[in-house]
Amino acid sequence: MRISCTTLTFWLMWIAIPRCDADVARINDALEAWIHQIDSDRPFLLLDVEAGELRLQHGVALLRACAIVSTEMDSQVAVQQQLQGRLRRYGAIPFVSVGAGPFDWEQYLVQEADDDCALQFDGGLLLYADPAWEPSPAPTLRLASADLRSLFDAVADSIELVVLPTGWNALADEARD
Repeated sequence: MRISCTTLTFWLMWIAIPRCDADVARINDALEAWIHQIDSDRPFLLLDVEAGELRLQHGVALLRACAIVSTEMDSQVAVQQQLQGRLRRYGAIPFVSVGAGPFDWEQYLVQEADDDCALQFDGGLLLYADPAWEPSPAPTLRLASADLRSLFDAVADSIELVVLPTGWNALADEARD
């Protein structure tokens, strides 16, 4: 399943659908990043908005497919991003400082996700499940709570995300018709 960048570029030049050079360049960049992630032999996230799916993959192996609940993204979102932070939302009630209690050391050991957590990527994309994160000015992607919790717990701090632009698979769709 290895495809060279030259073959990929040649294949994309023959797309019958009229596209501007910038769209073809974005598709090329996304596919090149995808192939690089497959060859890197480490887990990565693949976002296919057209298919309505966010996939956790390791090479070509699909580890988890997460259905997209809703998305707010423009066409110019970065095609390759890296996890910047794991965000947790804490309630503002009561409005008091949290003091150390006799068993607070246990709270520092908790690493598992809850329904209020989110993943922030360096390209600005925010993955979340709880509506408390809405509205957000950044590009956002809402997942089901179970999917976000499992991704939050499973991914490493250095995981990368590849975003496939709209229309990336148009030639294959036309060939099937």
